[in-house]
Amino acid sequence: MKDTHHKKNEEYFIEKYLKPLSKKNESFPIPNGDDSSMINFNSLISVDSFVEGQHFPKDLGPFFIGYRSIAVAASDILAMGAKPEGCLLSITINKPSDEWFEEFSNGINEFLEQHKMSLLGGDITKGNLNIGVTVVGKINNKVLKRDGAKVNENIFISGTLGRGYLGRLEYKELDTKLNHFLMPKIPIHDIDKIREVASSCIDVSDGFLIDLKRILISSKVGADIFLNENFCTNGKEDLICGDDYVLCFTSNLDEKDLTKMLPDAHYVGKITKEQKLDVFDQKKNRLNFNKLGWDSFI
Repeated sequence: MKDTHHKKNEEYFIEKYLKPLSKKNESFPIPNGDDSSMINFNSLISVDSFVEGQHFPKDLGPFFIGYRSIAVAASDILAMGAKPEGCLLSITINKPSDEWFEEFSNGINEFLEQHKMSLLGGDITKGNLNIGVTVVGKINNKVLKRDGAKVNENIFISGTLGRGYLGRLEYKELDTKLNHFLMPKIPIHDIDKIREVASSCIDVSDGFLIDLKRILISSKVGADIFLNENFCTNGKEDLICGDDYVLCFTSNLDEKDLTKMLPDAHYVGKITKEQKLDVFDQKKNRLNFNKLGWDSFI
């Protein structure tokens, strides 16, 4: 009988590189390896796809593909006021190899270890490189949605805009540990405080203005944004460039109290009654934009 033990098939890559990332615990009582995973808590679930050449450059190293894919998907769970607990992976790859999977799994593990998450399972198939990530988060005492913004509330972001854009432009030169595009730093340590004071929330992935507008449409309100160099890295374009993975949220707290609670957060504007979005510079001139952010279909 022919020995197939060392054949590098789907099962080989799963057993060697992905299964070791699974951690059985009270929240996930069935470890990676069965046909399904069990989630033992009230959960939020979000899914994202990452296509080579569209969501990341074709020459991006597997370590950063892995880390970035989980980080970006986990950001959606934070946007609902929860902490990501575990994830499922669906990997489509044309030329699998030990070298690729070792780097990729190291990138996945780097993020999982940093944020105390576990890989719950997944699937591998052959085709053009595409990483599908499903993230599960635990519901706490409050779920943040997009439809809770109220007139006269303040608008905040949890961190500075434009770091992902800068990192995308310079991903071959910028120190990888500082590159927010390669290794997005999601505000997981701030989410408990944000959840308690926020009335609505969204993560800034496609661009600050386009994502804020999603809150405005859901809440049936408008907003005035006051551009300030304190919350931008490069300038006006930071409002539309995306890849920020900060949280945009509304709250009735004033700027002083909020930034005392969250030192990295910035006041950016005010919720208004009229259902429109206006942006003003520091001289109170209204700014115009040809687009509000990124859309993969355009």
